[in-house]
Amino acid sequence: MQTNSLLQLLKEYKIVIPPIQRDYAQGRNTGKIPQIRGRFLDAIVQVLTDASLRPLELDFIYGYTGQDQDQLFFYPLDGQQRLTTLFLIHWYVAQKEKISEQLLEKFSYATRKSSREFCQRLVSFKAKGGFDSIDEEIMNQSWFFASWQNDPTINAMLVMLKEIEKSFQTLPNRVWEQLAGDHPRLIFHILPMDDLGLPDDLYIKMNARGKELTDFEHFKSKFSEILDSKNAGVFNIAVDKEWSDLFWNIFKNNEKITDLAKDVDNGFLNFFWYLTHILTTQQEIQLDVKEDWITTINKVYKGREDNIQFLFACLNLFEDLQRKPGQVWTDYFYTEAADFHPSKVRLFYINAKINLFEKCAVNYMTDTFVLREQLILYTFIHIHLNQKTVPAEFYRTLRNHLEFASDSFVKISNLKVLYATMDKLVEGLIAEDDLSFSKRQIEEEKKKKELIAKYPDLKEIVYHLEDHTLLRGNIGIFDFDAELKIYGDLFNQIFIEKFDYFGISKALLTFGNYTQEYGQYMRRFGNTSIIVWREIFNESANRKGFEHTKKILKAYLDKFRYNPAITNEIILQEYLDQFVQDADRPKDIFYYYLKHPNFSTWNGSSTDGYYWWQDFKNKPYEAVMLFRTNYIGRHWSPFLLELSFRNENCKLENYDAPLVFSNGQVIFEIRNVNNGFRFKAADDLSAAYLQEIIKGNEQFTDDGIYKITQNADGLDLEDRIEKCNTFLNSLIH
Repeated sequence: MQTNSLLQLLKEYKIVIPPIQRDYAQGRNTGKIPQIRGRFLDAIVQVLTDASLRPLELDFIYGYTGQDQDQLFFYPLDGQQRLTTLFLIHWYVAQKEKISEQLLEKFSYATRKSSREFCQRLVSFKAKGGFDSIDEEIMNQSWFFASWQNDPTINAMLVMLKEIEKSFQTLPNRVWEQLAGDHPRLIFHILPMDDLGLPDDLYIKMNARGKELTDFEHFKSKFSEILDSKNAGVFNIAVDKEWSDLFWNIFKNNEKITDLAKDVDNGFLNFFWYLTHILTTQQEIQLDVKEDWITTINKVYKGREDNIQFLFACLNLFEDLQRKPGQVWTDYFYTEAADFHPSKVRLFYINAKINLFEKCAVNYMTDTFVLREQLILYTFIHIHLNQKTVPAEFYRTLRNHLEFASDSFVKISNLKVLYATMDKLVEGLIAEDDLSFSKRQIEEEKKKKELIAKYPDLKEIVYHLEDHTLLRGNIGIFDFDAELKIYGDLFNQIFIEKFDYFGISKALLTFGNYTQEYGQYMRRFGNTSIIVWREIFNESANRKGFEHTKKILKAYLDKFRYNPAITNEIILQEYLDQFVQDADRPKDIFYYYLKHPNFSTWNGSSTDGYYWWQDFKNKPYEAVMLFRTNYIGRHWSPFLLELSFRNENCKLENYDAPLVFSNGQVIFEIRNVNNGFRFKAADDLSAAYLQEIIKGNEQFTDDGIYKITQNADGLDLEDRIEKCNTFLNSLIH
């Protein structure tokens, strides 16, 4: 065991904070650190002020030594925080007393590039004053990069320097002699590695002292241990240099990040586990959910040279791509509609990003980096690692197939098959007909190729429609003929993002019933959600009526084709005006949907668009409007819901309840039936009153149905809502 001061140690060794260490923490402003920092500096100031006190002993500092040519190195494994604070104190005192001390150049950080460069710049910098504080002066130097403020070590050093400046203001000059003289006042004890044994023993002792490694530091240590010396050397250097910079560059400009170093570490781990899971899947490496991650990496990488080289190659690939001028990702992908170009493919998904590598680093193992994105990234890696040449439309066709592949096929348990499929597609070893994707989409891809071969000028509109957020690769809602550009352009002009889709829904409905059958009883109207419209405009074996939807859409687009000045509002108003001009015009269920607001909303909120009918063909007015997707949620007769908002004497509960009309002591329960409204009395008094009404009103049947006049086809010839509301008001008055 040796007793040293900082400068005594620097005379013999170059001190390097090793990559495995965490960031400098004594300058942080979180938790109890400011109080601990204050007490530490107070103790130092006191011992530098009062010569009668014994030197301040800063406990043991563990570490190991190394040598490169003639230079000896000391790598602290416990004591990094104290050594860094001593370095900053020595630098500050040297600046204050105009002392040039070259030994300080032998202190460095190897945790990340920015920390290392900051230390180099700091020791060569000569402070001149003229600023409110030393940290402000440093940050205003031309060599100080703004991005360095995101490095937690640099940020903490700046805070500590500011605190040192405040604490040392009362100290006289000639402090340097107390730091660098023959009897230094700040000392510590060096405990060499040989006194502790193997590195694992050291970590145990460190942890026992409450100085645990971060998860990433622990990972680096354990992963390095399972590699042979050659691969361990490559890994240890790259993970703290090139690969560290690779992930640093992903996160450095994100102002929302509170712990940049932690996010950089997690970014590396996310990509590492993405690649590791590829290997475990492809090689069918059996993993136990109960085993820890150390067991997993041993199974995947220990003694498996091919897997190690795959990992290194993937990391080097993206490090190389990041250094190249321009953005390779923008050559292939885009995310915003305004950026359409036929040579690129639009990516959708949650929080879409064109750089799938970066998205993997940020979001892997969350539900915002979905399997379809993971498969495209996997294919990208395969192509670039193996320098494969693929057709210009490769990513477009792949995106289309993945978009419309069923979730029962694109799932984690099927990843081995999916990876093999991606490989065969890249290698050109599988015909499109043999793909296990959606057969409907496979057929559409063929038809589009045939269409483009016949009409080459249609290629751009085909691609533009494929990239529409409502279509996402499937454009079967259009006829594949020479007029596709006319209808495609109209579609792109009308169905724009953040447009009034509810207005489109109503205008479209004036041309006919565009809804499709969901099973035997349900249909769905378009609402404000583009997800609903995407469903309506894409054919599915789970729904009937797509071809009719297709015809209605074409008729709707024709309206704009032959009258460019038309609007959805005008279309709807022209439709409703027909019923004003002809009061006896038949009024089907869709008339009510278009005329009355509460047929499509509840309390001002859009529903999911679903309607339920027991017998749509014969009893179309006996409809139930669902707030969400099934009967578990709120649901009502839309006719009764509209009346409940119209008439203050009416109340309507959820879950297909009757409309309750109350007038004094009289209470009626009202239900909508296909030919009118059925009235039922709630008590004897109300029953007697209802019988009087029935006897004196020919609009009532004997069993209490308030009739609506209908034609021979069973369609209303009068607005049943207006009629019923008028009748209820007559009872009140």
